[in-house]
Amino acid sequence: LGWLVLVWLCLETSFRSYSSSEVFPEFNRSIYWLVHNRRKYGFRHLCMLILVLVYTLLGAAMFFTIEAKHEHHLVTERKAALDKSVLIIAGQLIYCSPEALTIMKFQSTYISLLKDESLYEGSTYWKASDAENFKWTYASAFFFSMNLYTTTGYGSIAAESMLGRICVMWYSMLTIPITLVVIRDLGQATLVCITKVYTLKVVFRRTMGYLEPHEDSMISLPIKFCLMLLAGYLLFAAAFIYLFDDWMGYIPHSGLSFFTSLYFSYISISTIGLGDIMPNNATFHPIISILFFFGMPVMKVVNRATYICIENGVFGKLFSVLSTLLLLICSIREDKATELLNGLTIRSLAAFARTNADVYGGGFGRVNLRKGDLVQSKTSVGQNPEPSP
Repeated sequence: LGWLVLVWLCLETSFRSYSSSEVFPEFNRSIYWLVHNRRKYGFRHLCMLILVLVYTLLGAAMFFTIEAKHEHHLVTERKAALDKSVLIIAGQLIYCSPEALTIMKFQSTYISLLKDESLYEGSTYWKASDAENFKWTYASAFFFSMNLYTTTGYGSIAAESMLGRICVMWYSMLTIPITLVVIRDLGQATLVCITKVYTLKVVFRRTMGYLEPHEDSMISLPIKFCLMLLAGYLLFAAAFIYLFDDWMGYIPHSGLSFFTSLYFSYISISTIGLGDIMPNNATFHPIISILFFFGMPVMKVVNRATYICIENGVFGKLFSVLSTLLLLICSIREDKATELLNGLTIRSLAAFARTNADVYGGGFGRVNLRKGDLVQSKTSVGQNPEPSP
C-alpha cells in the first residue's frame, strides 16, 4: 500500500504541469489520464469504496472461517446433550428402557413447545435439521462485518468463540476510523451533488426574472430540503426491504409489513440498531447492509444541517440574549450595552439563525458557492462580450 501511494504521488507530481497532448499522443487511453483527471470523475470516492469493499470481504472471510466452525461444533455438542436429556426423561416417564417411538414422540413434543413460544427457529434442533439453517455463512459474515464498522450492532448475530471476539475488537478498532472517513467523504460529495440540484431553483428564478438581492451570499441547503431528502431515502429503503423480504420467503406475504420496514430502515440508517426487528426472510442478506451504508452519508448531511440550525437558532439566540442581559445587569459599558440592546431585534436573531457557519468553525458540511457564480450578471456580460481564453 505504501508503494502504491508513493507511485501515485510521483505520477501526480510529474504530470501536474503538462497538458495531455504534450505528454503522450495516446494520453487519454493511459493511466496518466486517470491521474490527471481524478478529481473530475470522483476517483477518490471510488478508491474509498473499493477500500471498504476489500476490508469487508476480508472481514467476512475471517469471521466465517472462525465462527462457522465454532457454530457447527457447538450445535453438535448441544444436540448430543439434548438427546441425552430426552433419553433420561423418557426413561423416567415409562419406568423402563425407553423405546425409540417414545423418544421420537418426546422430541416432537419438545419442538412443538418451542414453536409455541416462537423459539424453534435458531434452536439446536432447528439448526441440526438442515445445514442451511446455520447462522454463520459467508453472506451473514459479510453482513456482520458491515455491522461492526458502521456501529449498527443489531445483536441478532454475534461472535461466540473467544478467538472471534478478539477478532471483533481488532477488526472494529481498525475499520471504524476508516469508515468514518469514507462516510464523511461520501457525505461531502452527496452534499455537493444535492446543492447543485438545489441551485437549479436559483437558476430558474433568474430565468423567470426574479433577481436575487444578495449576489455574494453563500448557497446553503435549507433544513426542510434535507429532511425531505432523508424522508425520500427512508421511503425508498422501506419499499425495497418490504418487497425484497417478501420475495425471499417461500410463503407469500411472509415478510415485514411496510411500516415495520420503515421503522427498521430508520433504526438502521441512524445506527441505533436495537435488534428488535429484523427481516423475516432476508435476515442477514448483504444487500440490506449495503443499502443502509449508502444511506449513512445522507443521514450525515441531514445531521449537519440540523445541528447547525440548532446551534445557531437555539443556543446562538440564547447566548446573544444572555450576553446582552449580562452587560445590562453588570452595567459594563452602558453605551455599548444600549447599542446592543437596540440592535437585538427579531430580524437580527432570525438572520443569525439562518447563517451557514457553526459555532465551532468547522469546514465540513458546506459548499462554497455564491449565488452570483451561477449565472453571470448582465453587466459583466456586457463588459466582457467574449469569453476569456
